[in-house]
Amino acid sequence: MKRLAIILFSAVILSACDRIYINGALDGMWQLQLVEENDGTTAHPHRIYYSFQQHLAKVSQHYEYELPYRFLCNLDYTGDSIKMKDFIRFEDDRNYPDRVAGNVPQETLDIFYIESDPTAFKILTLNDEMLILQSKNRKYTLQKW
Repeated sequence: MKRLAIILFSAVILSACDRIYINGALDGMWQLQLVEENDGTTAHPHRIYYSFQQHLAKVSQHYEYELPYRFLCNLDYTGDSIKMKDFIRFEDDRNYPDRVAGNVPQETLDIFYIESDPTAFKILTLNDEMLILQSKNRKYTLQKW
C-alpha cells in the first residue's frame, strides 16, 4: 500500500510539471502595432515582434522570403517597468556564416525602435491581449501574437 502511494504521488508530481511563467501576462510573443513619438508623429511597424520569457527578451523582424533579424537581450521586469540591456545579434542558420552573433550597433537598434542599449520602459497597460509601453521618447502599442 505504501509503495502504491509513493508511485501515485510521484506520477502526480511529474505530470504537474509545466512551463514556469515568472513574468505573468508579459511572457510570450508580442507584435509591435504602433509607435508614437513625443512630437506626435506615428509609425506602424511591419512584422516587428518582441518576445519575453524568464529573464530573456528577443526582438525580431520577419520578412516573407528572407531570414529574420533576431536580437537577444537581458530582461529586468519589475511589475511596472521593463529594462532591456546587452543586446546581441542571434543567428541560428549556418547557411549564412557572415551573419554572426555580436554587439548590435545603435543604427540597427533604431530599425526596431529601440532608443538605446540599455533601454527602459514604463508599463502603462498589460493584459492578455495588449501591452503599452512608454520610453523616454516614445509610446509603444503591442498586441499579443
